[in-house]
Amino acid sequence: MLKLCVRGFSALGFCVLIWLCGSAPVLAAEAPLEGLLSRAEARRLWEHPTWHLLLHYRPDRLGSGVTSEADGPGFFLDPRGKTDPRLEMRATLAAFYSEETLEPTRQSAQCAFPARHRWLRQTLEITPAELPVQPCERLERWIKAVDPESVSLVYSSYFFNNPASMFGHTLLRFNKKGRPESGHLLDHTLNFAANVEFDDNGVTFAISGLMGGYQGVFSTTPYYIKVKEYSDVESRDLWEYRLSFTPEELEMLLFHTWEMGTTWFDYYFLSENCSYFLMTILEVARPGLDLTSPFERVTLPTDTIRVVHGTEGLVSARTYRPSRGSQYWQKLALLSPAERKLARELTDAGQGRDTLESGPFKDLPALRQALLVDTAIDFVQYRLNRDEENTGLRAYLRKLLVARSRLRDLPAYPEQEPHSTPPEVGHGPSRVFIQGGAARASGPEGYRRDEAYGEVSWRPAFRDIMEEEEGFAPNSQITLSEARLRYWKEAGNWRLEKYTLVDIFSLFPLTRLLYQPSWRFSAGWERTRDGGCGDCTPFQMGGGGGVTVSTGITGREVAYLMLLISLERHGGFERGHREGLGGEAGLFIDLGARARLGLFRTVLQYSKEESPRREESRGSLRITLSSRLDLRLNATARPGYLEAGLGLGLYY
Repeated sequence: MLKLCVRGFSALGFCVLIWLCGSAPVLAAEAPLEGLLSRAEARRLWEHPTWHLLLHYRPDRLGSGVTSEADGPGFFLDPRGKTDPRLEMRATLAAFYSEETLEPTRQSAQCAFPARHRWLRQTLEITPAELPVQPCERLERWIKAVDPESVSLVYSSYFFNNPASMFGHTLLRFNKKGRPESGHLLDHTLNFAANVEFDDNGVTFAISGLMGGYQGVFSTTPYYIKVKEYSDVESRDLWEYRLSFTPEELEMLLFHTWEMGTTWFDYYFLSENCSYFLMTILEVARPGLDLTSPFERVTLPTDTIRVVHGTEGLVSARTYRPSRGSQYWQKLALLSPAERKLARELTDAGQGRDTLESGPFKDLPALRQALLVDTAIDFVQYRLNRDEENTGLRAYLRKLLVARSRLRDLPAYPEQEPHSTPPEVGHGPSRVFIQGGAARASGPEGYRRDEAYGEVSWRPAFRDIMEEEEGFAPNSQITLSEARLRYWKEAGNWRLEKYTLVDIFSLFPLTRLLYQPSWRFSAGWERTRDGGCGDCTPFQMGGGGGVTVSTGITGREVAYLMLLISLERHGGFERGHREGLGGEAGLFIDLGARARLGLFRTVLQYSKEESPRREESRGSLRITLSSRLDLRLNATARPGYLEAGLGLGLYY
């Protein structure tokens, strides 16, 4: 061919031909890309909301630009892509023409970023001739393995022994096509969590989590592993919310899930956490959703469930999956007093074997026998989840299972009430509280002073132990960043009464199933009136542990006793600080479904003689008026000081 060209053309013609032959392939490769870039530029496509969702861009708090929340460099194809959507879009389109593998996934750009590829191809109407589609075998195998017909948002209730789980946890479950409800344990899940060093202690874990010291990463695991972790071992109830996504939205969800393997995010317990980033994934799948805008500062799993559940047409079904412990309590509630006695005997491996052969057990109808055996099985399995090496208990479980297998073809039990309530029914985590009251200070030689006050407080999150428990973990309190300001009428000024950085209060009533100690921890500033530093507001940090019991004499009563330690710092103290050791006793009484009475007594013994002792008695009555309003009557008594107030709380 080259010889023909030489013979048929002059030297000038030959040069022109060589120029055409050598340049044409380059033009063929560059022309489509330039055309795509021109179309994207003309439409200013980098400003499109979906592009910002795909790259997780958020407006800068200071300035007019944007910054991606993704922190792993593998997520960006331009060195400046984290803050420049336009350059990232141009680099992405250019990379789609290359089969060069990218780190950390060792895939081409088309295969590493299938959600971007799909959206750009559809939006720019890119034809295969303009941009050939590359095969992505790893992606195709994964999608075939997951193969969902729907997706569910799963909420795991609170677990107070882990700082990262005190507010609950959420994850996504991909419900595989054709799989029955009972088979969803084998489905894949999408989970976001902090990548924690194995040897990090609790204090390091809490501080690093609050300050964004961990990398948050997405991972996929079978659902049965998460159920075993949350439901069986930690006894946390699960609530599953099936979302009404179309097949196209499910595909986009899977594609963007795949893209998350290229990056990580700074992890914050209270804001950029599991629930927040799952909401961003759902927004990519259906760009019309607005799930993250309510969570600029604090993101609590319960709040995200409330937003998802409240979004019209998003949730198609809700399923309750009780933990092993909750299953035990549910069945126990169906038993008569005499049957409960037999159930307690059956849960004892030593006594249970005899009970199975006893007259009182065999005289029961078969359905009641089955219910008793199932109650014992739930109890024993719960204990085994925490003590897997207990061979004696495992042998007794086999005996119970054999006994249950003989009781067949029975009707269903009576319907069991859920042991917990779904998170979306609870009140809002933020509260404004307005109170009016009066105080009396008295002293030696008949001194007495009465003064009226008004008070306002604001709490961004979460709840105190006196509030309505529906939708929350019972007998618990997590208060964050609450400020109380008080206006004294006679003095005519506002003063800080209390500022709470954190106050965690967790009571675990002792039962045969649960032997967990109760505990509390608090830190913040609170005004003292015990003479230690005058009427000052020292920084206080303290906590302790103890025991809790619960009864049902009038409905429900919860009483606790704790040993406390307190560390306080203020310039008004003689040494600038003081340390106290003492205890606290408390009693909660539920007065029907909408009211609670709380009574507390605290005594702390300090080391310095000028303030050797602090005594305080408190009482509080809460009456719920609606899902957003409650009424409080509060009273506090200290030696030489008494105050009482009536207030109204608004939740949102």
